[in-house]
Amino acid sequence: LVRSFVAALGSPGVVAAAPDGRRLAFSADNYTIHIWDIEKNTFLGELPGHADALVALAFSADGKFMASASRDQTAILWDVDSGQMLRDLSKPANEPLGLAFSPDGSRLAVADSAGGIRYWELSSLRDIAYVSTRDQPVTALAYSPDGKWFAVGGEQGFLNLWDVSRKRPDRALPDAPDSVHAVVFSPDSKWLLVAGSDASLQLWDVESATLTQRYEGANHQTYVLALTPDGKRIAAAGIDSKLTLWK
Repeated sequence: LVRSFVAALGSPGVVAAAPDGRRLAFSADNYTIHIWDIEKNTFLGELPGHADALVALAFSADGKFMASASRDQTAILWDVDSGQMLRDLSKPANEPLGLAFSPDGSRLAVADSAGGIRYWELSSLRDIAYVSTRDQPVTALAYSPDGKWFAVGGEQGFLNLWDVSRKRPDRALPDAPDSVHAVVFSPDSKWLLVAGSDASLQLWDVESATLTQRYEGANHQTYVLALTPDGKRIAAAGIDSKLTLWK
């Protein structure tokens, strides 16, 4: 253990780290977001704005923006430096379940309980599209680091790869977990890691859309998934209160 960050009220909930490693954000029991300077181990501020538990947090690639989603059916875009609420992203009134910034920082995708994804243009804070994927909640989504692919997953084994340029048709990935809770691309964008209700993690080849490997030892409900920046180690956690590492 290198360092501990203590919530001012209750225990931390959802957690996100800025890509540059300078800041850490997590939710508290009073539905606020706490921001910490990781290197200095100093508390930078508290962001109020939600009225129920948070379900997702995400930083933009440059660390300037942060998005939060809550069970109060709201999603909010924040300016990290000032702590200012830039935009309430909640429309229509479906519960937001997942957040993903595009690698170039131009867009934010918000997935919801109605099975749709709403896209926002960050330069204008404008709602630019709403895509209905299916009638089941979308619980996991991610852009590939090269910006070419978009992965989306949800209930009833739903797992798809989308070509952002739309030059290739969407790809449904079979044999996904019954519930997909987390998806993350490797740093080189060649691989997609998937976690959910299975007792293993899945590794997919993005270009061929084939399942190439399973990592055994995960619990039956894995909700959190992360890769190290060099792509050599995997970290996963779920309902068994354990953090598991793979090499």
